[in-house]
Amino acid sequence: MSCLRPLICGCSGVVIRGWIIALLILCGMAVGGCEPDDGAGPDRPTITFWTMEGYQPEQVEILRRLGDRFEREHGVKVQIEFFIWDNINSKYLAALAAGKPPNIGQHGPDLALRFGDDGLILPVDELIAEIGHDRFYPEFLDDVCLYRGHYWSVPWFVEVRPLLVRTDWLAELGLEPPTTWAEWLNVCKAMTRDSDGDGEIDRWGFGLYGNDQFGHAWIALAAQNGGGLFAPDGAIAVDAPANVEALRWYCDLYRRHQVTPPGTKSATWVDTNAYFKRGMVGTLVTNGYILNELRREAPQILPHAKFVPMPAPEPGGAVHSYLGGSHLMVFKDAPHADEAKAFIRFLMRDANYLAFLQCTSGGTLPVLEDIGRDPYFQQDDNLRMLISQIPNGVRHGFRGPPNPAVGAVEGEHIFGELVRAVLNGEKTAAEALHDARIRTERSFVRQGVEDRD
Repeated sequence: MSCLRPLICGCSGVVIRGWIIALLILCGMAVGGCEPDDGAGPDRPTITFWTMEGYQPEQVEILRRLGDRFEREHGVKVQIEFFIWDNINSKYLAALAAGKPPNIGQHGPDLALRFGDDGLILPVDELIAEIGHDRFYPEFLDDVCLYRGHYWSVPWFVEVRPLLVRTDWLAELGLEPPTTWAEWLNVCKAMTRDSDGDGEIDRWGFGLYGNDQFGHAWIALAAQNGGGLFAPDGAIAVDAPANVEALRWYCDLYRRHQVTPPGTKSATWVDTNAYFKRGMVGTLVTNGYILNELRREAPQILPHAKFVPMPAPEPGGAVHSYLGGSHLMVFKDAPHADEAKAFIRFLMRDANYLAFLQCTSGGTLPVLEDIGRDPYFQQDDNLRMLISQIPNGVRHGFRGPPNPAVGAVEGEHIFGELVRAVLNGEKTAAEALHDARIRTERSFVRQGVEDRD
């Protein structure tokens, strides 16, 4: 099968335009020094690792430290190359076409399914067994990367996106964190106001990113409403009534209720995070990466930033957050596969793994349940809350079966573009989802997969 099928979009949880601060911040975890130490002669093997974890300087530093330590212990040179999510698909495609893929690549599990189906990567069954199958959260192992009898990637980290709220704003208004959609709307309306008395609204209730390539926020709402893009058996359910209702409610926060900033239609993930850091919005659907950003850029807000479960449609209703994350793949046509697998095994060693996770302060969460019980995650209210949402997380609004074609649909931005169409008043929610279903069906045909409905 050709490797030139449409590539699948990343679900690492943070699809943002990155920049790396020149002064790297040390993580404070002793994982080995950075001083050069070849540990082997000039003919030592070299493995390359492509990663998108360069958005936060702490991650760059810890990965380089780990690479240095692995070199000293194993006599294998590790070349870590940092990319951004916006261009990694084209990088993989070009490398595969040239016959020069990296040894190890990071991406969402859907891409690994596609690459595995095309014979481009190696199964990693033995790595899963060595790390410990039963240690993994099933939500990010069997449910997403077990396909045709093999595991095609090693789960590296997970991220969830519940609701972040300004507790000080709530206190000012005499309100509690919302638990239902109705309460959330009331909170948003109360927070949207002129706080300095100059006649202009300068605070808004919610940071909605209309320029969302993948539609992750509204998909979580659809799942809570009893919907989802695909049924449990994998059948296309994009235009289900529950999805229509959720998308309409979500977009009405801007169109009808006007509780989001004026730039909502073009706002990206970076923009809405910036709104929160600048004190412009009081609720936001985001992940733990923002905690480090607040610590660096808005420390005065950090004590008042609290993660809470996503509000449910009705009292006592389902609570789901979007579930993202990244897996590690071993490319078949790259040399030194054994050394590449040894490096993955090294990254997942408890002390090294904890050091990497701690650098993001909640942006990356463990895929191993016992690591999630570590005091580091349990003694902090926000981290404990994020960990608690992993079992309730959803990717595309359904759980299995793994399907290589699903991620390709997301990669075509079908589920994000429909949000912009509704926000711009070009289509109703029902019309947008109907068109999205047609596009999804066509994508399945291109991917060689029939709708199971």
